[in-house]
Amino acid sequence: MFWTSVLFCLIAALATCTRRPGGSIEERKERKICLLSREQTEEWKGWMQWVFIFYHYYRARFVYNEIRVLVSSYVWMTGFGNFLYFDKKADFSATRVASMLVRINWFPMCLCCTLGTSMELYYVVPLHTAGFLVTYATCYLQQTLEAKVHLSYHASRIVGLLASCVIHYLFFKSGTVHMFFYWSRELEWRFTADRYSAIQGLACAMLLDPTTRLVQKIEHLDRMSEGREVSKTSARRCFLQSCLQLVGVGLMLFWYLAWGYSDEKLAYNSMHPFILIFPLLGYLFVRNSSFYMTDRYSSFLEFLGRNTLETYVLQFHVFLCRDVQHILVLLPGSHISDRNDLMSALNMLCCGCIFLTLAGEARRATVITQNCIIELVRGVEKQFSHGVVEHQQVPTEENGAEMAEFLAGKPESDRAELGTVIGKSLPGSEALECRPGQDSELCPDRVLS
Repeated sequence: MFWTSVLFCLIAALATCTRRPGGSIEERKERKICLLSREQTEEWKGWMQWVFIFYHYYRARFVYNEIRVLVSSYVWMTGFGNFLYFDKKADFSATRVASMLVRINWFPMCLCCTLGTSMELYYVVPLHTAGFLVTYATCYLQQTLEAKVHLSYHASRIVGLLASCVIHYLFFKSGTVHMFFYWSRELEWRFTADRYSAIQGLACAMLLDPTTRLVQKIEHLDRMSEGREVSKTSARRCFLQSCLQLVGVGLMLFWYLAWGYSDEKLAYNSMHPFILIFPLLGYLFVRNSSFYMTDRYSSFLEFLGRNTLETYVLQFHVFLCRDVQHILVLLPGSHISDRNDLMSALNMLCCGCIFLTLAGEARRATVITQNCIIELVRGVEKQFSHGVVEHQQVPTEENGAEMAEFLAGKPESDRAELGTVIGKSLPGSEALECRPGQDSELCPDRVLS
């Protein structure tokens, strides 16, 4: 029955396959590659969540090793996505931290407090939280090295990544992890099994741009020639894209034949942190090998992926129950002892509808809470910044360079207001007004605009 559910998922994915939204006709004609787009990653999370649920539902222990890879893929995506955000936005504010921590932890913590369950049951949640914090610290170190130590972009990223790897290694090899998780050996094991997943995601994100350029170059091979050469270059393009797919399949087969087929959990778990990258990269090679593959996604799986946190948490209480040890029975005659396949299927369908509805509502409530807390944090930050201004010494007219530095260190949203307040407090403040064509170091456009 587990494989039947997987087959149904595949059919639903193919039936709901559609093109990515956005993009003009010209852009589509250009066949612009977008590796690991938002729609594709949501689809990825969606089908993995489907497999998780039915793995628990049918107790499909024969795919344990594969499930371990899928769990690690979630943590890998945490490092991958957050690196791209921090590298582009450089937003290390308290607002960003609060937003992520609330989004990940609010709903599970509410269930823990109201139902008396342990966070060990939702072990993926602390894994996500730790993955975000590790990525945050690593990216902050990288950008500090670039800004303060004046390393180049690539050198700062590599040094920051290596430093994070060394800290990880020492944390888990020195026995510190035992002291940190003295209260939960289950979480200690979970963290040890995925200790390098977020770091690997971060490293892969650092290689995203050159990989995108390579795949894009292969996609445009047929545009680099004219006349009769077009057919040859088109054939070469198809050949190279097929090679990418074969490499991906080869990586997945290599993982399975070397370790994945093993029934020895302890032996596999000891190797898992170092070998999960093989099937993961194999899937990504196949899924992103061409424009056709990157431009399409399953809307059904993308919907499941958008609610993946809530479906993961609620599966233990709605679709299943009693810590995944029992199946929720709503319809008479659907218990496993009744051996009525039709009623069992109807019961599963009924529970599934309730399950997805509650997951959607839980996500909506979490997002509302998240937005409220973000506004609260922003308000506190604004009040704090205003309080600092009131207690700081106001720059004088004679020390114009100090005033420019003072304003330049403030967020752009506050510069105009701060410039006005300081300007009014200075004698001869009219000299600080920016006028068209004025060239003044005391009042550059970027400071007071």
